[in-house]
Amino acid sequence: MAQPTEGEYDVTLNGVQIHYSVRGSGPVMIAHSGGPGMDARGWDDFAKIDDFVTIVAIHPRGSGLSGPAAGDAYLLPDYASDVEALRVHLELEQPIVMGWSHGGMVAQQFAFTYPNSLSKLILFDTSAYFGEFLSDIEAAVQ
Repeated sequence: MAQPTEGEYDVTLNGVQIHYSVRGSGPVMIAHSGGPGMDARGWDDFAKIDDFVTIVAIHPRGSGLSGPAAGDAYLLPDYASDVEALRVHLELEQPIVMGWSHGGMVAQQFAFTYPNSLSKLILFDTSAYFGEFLSDIEAAVQ
């Protein structure tokens, strides 16, 4: 398995300019932020997790330092395919994948769609489904 070098990078994946950051040392973990619309610049050290893993923090399409997606391609499978394309680009066999909030939903989609592309799945402050509840919040609280 390749070991990414610490730094800031840009690459075109699935026709979208994607920015990612690498820091830390140890086994590689691809981290997907919450949002949509958030990116890795706003998160802290997650209790010093980068002391024991190499974090590859993706700025999701349309967020942070990444470019927008053509045709409003912002569904969970679109985000998950970017994670897979980044994994392949970095020549990672089975990294750890972590997602929080909306990124946790992306990570679940990734694990479902690409089950042989990760070694572990870490979910933080997320949900398995947001469907109708978020589309009609007023009706849900009555």
